[in-house]
Amino acid sequence: LEAARELGAEDDRPQPAPERKPAVIEPPGERPPPDTTFHGKHYRWGDPVSTYCYADRDGPIFYVCRYEPEGERKQFSPWRWLNGKWEAKAFSKPRPLYGLDRLQAAKPTKRVMLVEGEKAADALRPILKTHVVMTWAGGAKAFDTADFTPLADRNVDLWPDQDLPGREAMATIGARLNLGAGEIRIVNPEGKPEGWDAADALAEGFDVAGFIATEPFGRKLHIWEMDVDPALRRRGIGTGCQGAGQLRPVGQRPERAARGQHTHGRRHTTQ
Repeated sequence: LEAARELGAEDDRPQPAPERKPAVIEPPGERPPPDTTFHGKHYRWGDPVSTYCYADRDGPIFYVCRYEPEGERKQFSPWRWLNGKWEAKAFSKPRPLYGLDRLQAAKPTKRVMLVEGEKAADALRPILKTHVVMTWAGGAKAFDTADFTPLADRNVDLWPDQDLPGREAMATIGARLNLGAGEIRIVNPEGKPEGWDAADALAEGFDVAGFIATEPFGRKLHIWEMDVDPALRRRGIGTGCQGAGQLRPVGQRPERAARGQHTHGRRHTTQ
């Protein structure tokens, strides 16, 4: 046998099977009983400073809590009902959107404003009565864990955070939603500081409702083939999406966009 090995012959002895890791089976989502109270106190971070209830027309589904422990950066924890008690674990995927209950109660013609983060959504809701303001759990890098199917055929406006993950998330969501019949528009945070979002805009006194109510934001808009940051384009974001449109800055007339920036592909017009 050793001589055969030296001559390059293959060892035909049975080889041990590669070690297989056990499959992780995610438990199905459970709805908490209707008479259940929620507190959100974390074993390490204490009581939450904010609590966000993810619900549909039938009631609460899960919660996300924000914590601000002393001497540490802000922390978030999802909470789900599991095995008869609240546990600090993420709900099963795909996860319902924050504001699903409001969407289900609204008229089908009411526009949706999709923002990043529950804090921004809560800040916009009292101001933006023309929209159902929604978001998803987990931030920009977790958008793929959310269930966006309730937004099919809806007219949706997107408000990304002013950072690369935020723009990437909204660009991808916009491309997917634009494959349906709805009209997709985006707020352009260019020129704003890193991380700037809808909550920051309101804190600065920005007239969000007035801006959205003005022309040409409220008109039928031209939708351009997606034109996003080169860094995103290299990663395949905004490419290969049939009918995917862009996401040009709202408040900018189509002809001005044509003169002011290079666009890729043909122009699409919503009907």
